[in-house]
Amino acid sequence: MGYEALNIKGIARTKLAKSAYDAGWGQFLRILAVKAERAGLRAIAVNPNGSSQNCSRCGQRVPKAVQDRWHSCSHCGLELGRDHHAAINIKYRAVGHPVLFASAGRSPQAQETSFSR
Repeated sequence: MGYEALNIKGIARTKLAKSAYDAGWGQFLRILAVKAERAGLRAIAVNPNGSSQNCSRCGQRVPKAVQDRWHSCSHCGLELGRDHHAAINIKYRAVGHPVLFASAGRSPQAQETSFSR
């Protein structure tokens, strides 16, 4: 199970501060780690850089503005909601799956819609 290793202290200095503190993000991550361990899993923090910019199918960079909510890759044709797409990249990073299929010379496995063991 993977999650983005966000800089909570950095977020706390932005307009998102109230949301980050209201959600108790740090506490949530501690609970997530305990629950994962009890289920025989690990909660793994991954680098969030490019999680929504790099295509999860072909690995090409597809730049987006913050307000763009849809991933549409002109290289391989993948169409997904931005958050769903980023979640796939985060999962791949957490399990050590290569995100850059094009450079790895492999074809992607079927895209999954949820996290699994």
